[in-house]
Amino acid sequence: MFTKPLQDVEIMEKDTTKLVCEVSKPHAEVKWFKNGVEIIPGVRYKVDSKDVQRELIIMNATLEDTSEYTCVLTSSQAKTRANVTVKGNATRHAESEQSPMVQNLLMNCPVFRTICVEFWA
Repeated sequence: MFTKPLQDVEIMEKDTTKLVCEVSKPHAEVKWFKNGVEIIPGVRYKVDSKDVQRELIIMNATLEDTSEYTCVLTSSQAKTRANVTVKGNATRHAESEQSPMVQNLLMNCPVFRTICVEFWA
């Protein structure tokens, strides 16, 4: 059973973040999933366990890390989920522009936002 669920996170590209939850038993095993696919720890994803706390660490985040993440208790299949949203540096740059027209396009036009992300990446 989870005593503390995962929380949604919003980060900037290239940042590191932790998804943290707590389980009821210190030795409970968990598996982590990104959009339903099991995460294999490696260079960009680390998994840590401290007492009842379980962590997934996402390092050097990219736009592709924007996803739903799930932590599953292997003994009971209980789950907790959170969404990670990675904002691109291009969006941050474009949003800082003073032009109201640019801000309006970013807010209301997904195609323009995609073009900005690709242009300023």
